[in-house]
Amino acid sequence: MTRGKPDQAAKVRKNTVPGMPICCIFATFHISCKPMPVIREINPAPGIRAGIWQISESSLELMKNLRPGSPDMEYAASIRNESRKRQFMACRALLRQMLLPLQEELSVDPFGKPFLDSGRRQVSLSHTAGFAAVAVSDIFPVGIDIERTQERLGRVKERFLQERETGMLPAGINHDWLTLLWSVKEAVYKLHGRPDIDLRNDIHVHPIDYLCNTGSNGTATLSRPAGKSRVALYFTQVEDHVMTVAWNNNDPTPYHSPSRRGAWGEVIEDRKFI
Repeated sequence: MTRGKPDQAAKVRKNTVPGMPICCIFATFHISCKPMPVIREINPAPGIRAGIWQISESSLELMKNLRPGSPDMEYAASIRNESRKRQFMACRALLRQMLLPLQEELSVDPFGKPFLDSGRRQVSLSHTAGFAAVAVSDIFPVGIDIERTQERLGRVKERFLQERETGMLPAGINHDWLTLLWSVKEAVYKLHGRPDIDLRNDIHVHPIDYLCNTGSNGTATLSRPAGKSRVALYFTQVEDHVMTVAWNNNDPTPYHSPSRRGAWGEVIEDRKFI
């Protein structure tokens, strides 16, 4: 993942390893007339779709999915790390497929949160070595996160979990649970789209059932100075990978629109939410 965090969350991220996503229902797509890897797609709620792309293409192949001269093309060319470059471009390729037959331009606001210039739909992106993930919502603001089960989270759980949240953990250190709770808070953070959130104190995960391979639902509360809001969750686990989708079904008002577009130059060096 490539976006920044509030100071406290940044300290935690230094001790984590990026993860990988997985979902349940899948379909195969093709771009540029070349066979592409499987895209797995789920529908966490009416009007919300989340897709997963397994990254196997080279940078040159993925570059064909970017519009020549676009900010995405320019930014991709500036990324020196080959793995991160492929992740970035795979997210754009996946988004392109999920938006078909329409082709909409993706921008980021001054805080680094991605949005479509048309303002018609909400989007969220996440990626890691080997996988890219995208969520598209027709109505509600949405956030997506993917993680691999991380043993290191056991050493820093007090930095992002409240005492009542640690009470949900099974006896001993359970890395699956810790990774799930971390992923939930990441997804809610990206849903909010502002860097003024403290993961430990501002996001509270309500009691949830243990992960199952077919996916589960839950809720969380986001606390802000203006009040609290309930966030709906979908999460799933296959092997050692967790994916979480978060959306606010009490707020159908888009976070972003063309009139609130942020200049690329403001965030090109620090793409916080994508």
